[in-house]
Amino acid sequence: MTEPLPLLKLYCSIFSIILSIACFSQYTEAEVIDVIQSYQVEDDEFYDPGLFPVKRKWSFSSNYVDDNSIFFTASINSTLRMLNDKLDDRSREIVASILKETNPVYGKYRNRNGGITYNFWQTVSPDLPFPNGNKLISNKKSRLPDDFDTTVLIALSRGKNKRYDSLFRKQMVAYASRTDRANVKLITPDEYLNSKAYETWFGKNMPQTFDLCIMSNVLLYVIERDFEWNEYDEATASLIKEMVLNNDHLERTANISHHSDSPALVLYHIARLIAADTDNRFDSIKEKVQNDLIDLLNERNNEVEKVMILSSLHRLGYETNDTIDLKRWQKQMRSFSFFSINPFNISKGRSRYIPSITWVSEPYNWTLLLELMVLQKQQG
Repeated sequence: MTEPLPLLKLYCSIFSIILSIACFSQYTEAEVIDVIQSYQVEDDEFYDPGLFPVKRKWSFSSNYVDDNSIFFTASINSTLRMLNDKLDDRSREIVASILKETNPVYGKYRNRNGGITYNFWQTVSPDLPFPNGNKLISNKKSRLPDDFDTTVLIALSRGKNKRYDSLFRKQMVAYASRTDRANVKLITPDEYLNSKAYETWFGKNMPQTFDLCIMSNVLLYVIERDFEWNEYDEATASLIKEMVLNNDHLERTANISHHSDSPALVLYHIARLIAADTDNRFDSIKEKVQNDLIDLLNERNNEVEKVMILSSLHRLGYETNDTIDLKRWQKQMRSFSFFSINPFNISKGRSRYIPSITWVSEPYNWTLLLELMVLQKQQG
């Protein structure tokens, strides 16, 4: 079993920060932003500088290995950038430093053929998936194609870039309108097969999915960049609303959110999209999403999920006095995983008989906590 964090120096730094605030019943924004920054790698044999370390394991195992996926680093950085205007001056300086340190490493995840999309893992030598994995899955045949989610999260992390955004917008449309789209196996409930919504992968042979979290992130990017909406944007919005009205996010989560079985995470993505859309395209589901979040708040006993639920309610303008048990949260967030991949691409969701690979990102969980604190402060 590897150390949860690769650097003894880094581990000691984080421990000392957490220990110094242990006597507080509530963390401050400055304390949490310090903890987040302390995770960012400076010098390591496995992790490139600027990355945030991630732990990965088979769902049946207790043994973690280090993983250098860019996905969680991009998730952390895009969240920090979205929060930036609401932070105090000191925290904004730290966020600027975090984003600056990460920026050089993004190139290692860019399309291996020189394109403008990005991959979950590095596309440079040795260019193999599942780093620190066994030979069964760490081979060229198991390479993932570039994906929409990683690409838009990196774009959101880096901020607006007129040239890049224009090129990627054209690629979004070109890929969504490709003539061989119908020839690729689509892993999704039958009633959604004919949708023109954005899929998950930029690949020719990879089975495609309509993923509610990914579609929400793609439209978040479309809104943030103020693109004129096209038929694929509209189809994606319609599919999101249809899935919510059909209760798929609660009853068939694994079928419409293929890397997360957490209704809290799915609703978090939807609520973030609704809050970002100033044109009220999602008014037909806003009340339902809010009510589903309230119901989930009363049912869930996990503090990590509760953080996402409360942030989502605050985004939708719902005032609540519920608080987080920070002692329980700190214990749970070290092992809680809401992200997984089934490397064998089981159709129609996951098979309970074949294990998945799960990821844990402590710094992302701290980032979600910071987000809740900022939203609570904003609501007053």
